[in-house]
Amino acid sequence: MQLPKYIVEMLARIQSVAPGKVKIGVVGTIRKVFDYELGLKQFAALKLALATHSNIELVNVDEVTEHGDGVIWAGQISVTNKVASKLLFEGVDGLIIMPVNYGDEESAAELARRVVDAIGCPVATFVHHEAPIHKDGKRDLDDGCGILPMRKEMAKRMGRVPFYIRKSPIDTEKFRKSLFGFLQVCAGVRALHSVRGVQIGADQPTFYGIQTSKDGTQAMFNMRFETFDSADFQKMLVEGLANPPEWFGEVLDWIKSKIDYSEVEKDFPDTASLTALALGYVLEILVAKESNAVSINCWASIQENLRFMVCGVNALLFELGIMAPCETDWGGALANAVLQGVALGMENPVGCFMDLTRFDEETGKSLFWHCGEGAPCLVCGECKAKQGWIIPTTRGCAGLLNGKVGNVGDKVTFLQLRSGINGYPRFIAFNGAIVDGDDTIGTHFYVQVSDPEAFEDWMAQVLPLHHHSIMLGANLLPAIRKISEWTGIVLDEYDELTKRVTKCVL
Repeated sequence: MQLPKYIVEMLARIQSVAPGKVKIGVVGTIRKVFDYELGLKQFAALKLALATHSNIELVNVDEVTEHGDGVIWAGQISVTNKVASKLLFEGVDGLIIMPVNYGDEESAAELARRVVDAIGCPVATFVHHEAPIHKDGKRDLDDGCGILPMRKEMAKRMGRVPFYIRKSPIDTEKFRKSLFGFLQVCAGVRALHSVRGVQIGADQPTFYGIQTSKDGTQAMFNMRFETFDSADFQKMLVEGLANPPEWFGEVLDWIKSKIDYSEVEKDFPDTASLTALALGYVLEILVAKESNAVSINCWASIQENLRFMVCGVNALLFELGIMAPCETDWGGALANAVLQGVALGMENPVGCFMDLTRFDEETGKSLFWHCGEGAPCLVCGECKAKQGWIIPTTRGCAGLLNGKVGNVGDKVTFLQLRSGINGYPRFIAFNGAIVDGDDTIGTHFYVQVSDPEAFEDWMAQVLPLHHHSIMLGANLLPAIRKISEWTGIVLDEYDELTKRVTKCVL
C-alpha cells in the first residue's frame, strides 16, 4: 500500500539527519614548479567525478579563484580567504584538497583549519596515481611528494589527521571505495550534529544510565531539545478519537495494512486508531517544532489512562526514517543519527532501538528485544499487535508489537553514545549476524558471538547499557571507527565479523 499523502507531505517538511547526499567542497593547490598542465587536467577530472556522484552535492569554488578553476596558487592569501568563506557559507559536510602538482601546504592547511574550527566537517586529501617518469628522467608533477608536507601542516593546524582518499585512478574500484568511505564519515559527522529533538513528557525515570545532560549534549553536538507536555498529547489523542482529523482514515488504513490488530481488537478496540492518531500528531509536532527526532515518556500515564502503548508508533516512525528511541533516551537518538548517516547509499536503511535482553554465556547467543521498536517492514512474517506484558497496567493495555526482525544471516551494527566514568562521551559499538532463536513476546532477533567469554569480558570492561541503536543490513563499524578518529570520541568496539576488539581505559 502506498504511503498516505498526509505522511508524504509531513515527511517532506522534516529535515532528515541523513538526506542521501552530502555537500562536498573540492579545492586544488598549485606551485609554479614542474609542468602543471597535466595536474590541472587531473583536477578537472576529479571535479567531474565528484559532480556526477549520486551521493554528492558538489560545492563549486571556481568563481572565487583567480582562473575560475577552483585552484589556489601558492601565496594567494586573499583567494584562500575567499574560498574559505565560500565553503563556510555553503555549509559543506566535507572538504577534499588535492595538490595539483607539488601543491601548497599553506593554503591547504589554512582552509582545513578554517572549516574544522567553524563547522567541524571532515577534511580529506587526494592525489592521482603517479604519472610516468619521462625517458630523459624528468617528472611532471611530484604530487605524491608534495602531499606529505601538506598533510603534516594540515594536521598541525586542525589538531587531527586528515582523511586519506587512497592514491588511485579515479575510474577504479579502489578510488570509488575509498571516496565512499570518506562520504560515509562526512554523513555520519553531519548527522551527529543535526539532531533536533522533541520529548513528549518528562525524562523517563527508567534507569540512571540513559539520562543525558541536555545542556552538555546541546553544547557538544549542537543538539536541540524541546519538551511537549504529555497531558496535552493525551488530550489530543482523546479529542482525535471523538473528532478524527481529515487525514485519519488514510493513515489508519495504511497502518492496518502493516500491523495485524485482530488479537487486541476485542479488549482494546481503540489501539489501531490511537496508533494512527499518535503517529499523525507526532509528525505534526515535529514539523511545527522544525525537529527530526522524538522520544515519548511512555510508562504509566499514557498506558494507564488510555490503555495504549506507543511502541507501534515508535516502530512506524523508524520505518519512516524518524528517530524515535524509547524512554527519552537521547544518547540513543545521537547514536541512531550516526547510523543513519553512515548508512549512506544503502537501499532503504531502517534503524531500530532494542535492548540486549539475554546473553547466553555458554553459546554466545544474545536476544535483542523491545516492545515494538522493530519497524513492521523489518519483521520477517506477520507483525502483530499484542497486549502489554512487561509493564501491565491494572486494567491492561495494548500496542506492543510482536514478530521476528530481520532474516537469518543479515549483518547488524550496534552503537551507543554514552558518558564514560569521567563524564566524557564514548562510542560503544559491535556487530554480528542474525541467527535463529526461540520466539518471545515483542519485536526481537538473535545474534551470536564466536567467543562468548571474550565478549562477556568486553562488556564487563566497557560497560554498555542494554539500550542499543541498531542498523540492519550492513557492517558499519569501519565508518564508525573513522568517525571516532575524526571527532575525538573514544570508541570501544567488538567486531565479531573481523574479530577485532578494543577496550579503552574508562
